[in-house]
Amino acid sequence: RAGTDIYSTRIAGESASDDVAAGARVGGIVAGPGAAAGGPAAASAPRADPSQLPGVDDAADLPEPPPLSALGAAGLKAAGDTASVFGEYVARCLASKPWQLREAALKQMAWAVSRGETESGVSRERALSSLCQAVARVAESDRIAQVFVTATAVLPGAVEAATDECGPEAAATATDPAARALVSRLADNGAKPREAAMKCL
Repeated sequence: RAGTDIYSTRIAGESASDDVAAGARVGGIVAGPGAAAGGPAAASAPRADPSQLPGVDDAADLPEPPPLSALGAAGLKAAGDTASVFGEYVARCLASKPWQLREAALKQMAWAVSRGETESGVSRERALSSLCQAVARVAESDRIAQVFVTATAVLPGAVEAATDECGPEAAATATDPAARALVSRLADNGAKPREAAMKCL
């Protein structure tokens, strides 16, 4: 799925094998060669703030997401309304090039929807809608299968929790973008994304 969004730009010419070849994995994140032995790359790389991602168990191992001002038009499009619903930090993660940050953003968003912990004044229905729009963008544009698979894993719990508060009709409207995108992935050539979409639906 070629495109001009942040997800397509992120992975041009890049694969999981390229990650391993480029350097060692530190706490699940690919680092440069210097990090393999705890060198300068490991010591100097800024890390994410776990307090901003309470729904992500390994947040302390993630790299710091870039500021929104550095993301450009494609990054802002990828972030959508995430900042106003879930906070700027989560939006920065969702629009980041490292796929682990995009995955973390989806986990945090689903966690927040499940608990009703969003930005002040944001309804559970709007939060669910924002999450589902993000899932739809990932399904349509993110070439890293694991990000999509994670989205399908965290979405059902958030939908169930939100439905209890906003009702089935409102929840159905909010989830429509994600449902349509998931249906489109049923024809995916990859078995893992295809099975994940089927299970989520």
